Amino acid sequence: MAIYQISQRWAQELINQLVILTCTVRTKMTQGMQRSDMSLRVEDYSKAIREWSTLSKLFGFKILVAENSNSIRDLQDSVSAFDNPNLVFVQLGEDTKSQFEGNSAGEFQILKELLDRGLVSNEMDLIWKVTGRLAVPNFKKICISENSDFIVNRLYTPTHLIDTRVIAFSPSSFREVFSKNPIFTMGIYSKKDEDVRTYSSLEHFITLEVLNSEIRGLRVKSMRQVPIFVGYSGTSNKVIDGNLSSLKKKLANFIRPVIVRLLAGSTP
Repeated sequence: MAIYQISQRWAQELINQLVILTCTVRTKMTQGMQRSDMSLRVEDYSKAIREWSTLSKLFGFKILVAENSNSIRDLQDSVSAFDNPNLVFVQLGEDTKSQFEGNSAGEFQILKELLDRGLVSNEMDLIWKVTGRLAVPNFKKICISENSDFIVNRLYTPTHLIDTRVIAFSPSSFREVFSKNPIFTMGIYSKKDEDVRTYSSLEHFITLEVLNSEIRGLRVKSMRQVPIFVGYSGTSNKVIDGNLSSLKKKLANFIRPVIVRLLAGSTP
């Protein structure tokens, strides 16, 4: 009886979602990239993959580790002891754009190639794009299945309103966004001609895609919690969520349900 109850609880935890971890072990970015050493990047990615694998074993979602600098074996070797059938590695074509258009171009090409090669299943409820060097320990709190086209963490500047370090797409919105061919401009917005719009970053591009989708009536929902990141910023070489930042986010997430209920008028 106890075994049956345990298996029932496990079945309830299974999540039909995919997490894509975008990885570039050997970066070609020399401008604005402090954490560019290959050994450091392998360490960052490997630590994050192990964290995601642990979460995947607990909750059943799938993980696709996608790499674009002919270095997938370095990541596979570093996590070879982790026996997880939900964890898949894929080597994609070599990044040829980052050194000209910035890091966003390489990351976008990873996602576009996954789409073009049919490596992202349309049977998933949600598809999460996550920066591969980062783990999100409170992912279970934000990945609750929603009937939505996008699930986002909203930030506060016009070109960076949507946090692309972690964002969810429905299969149809994933196809819509990554079937396009944007041009990125190394962090400086400019318009090259009347027919081609350029973007300062992946955040800028995704922000406009989400806003346009809302105008068209697609469903965009905010994450139920603020994501807490574990890992380093590639550009600043600093811990993204240090002790103070993490504490603030945990406090915000603790009181967030109460605030939501108050705003909804369901609490006296």
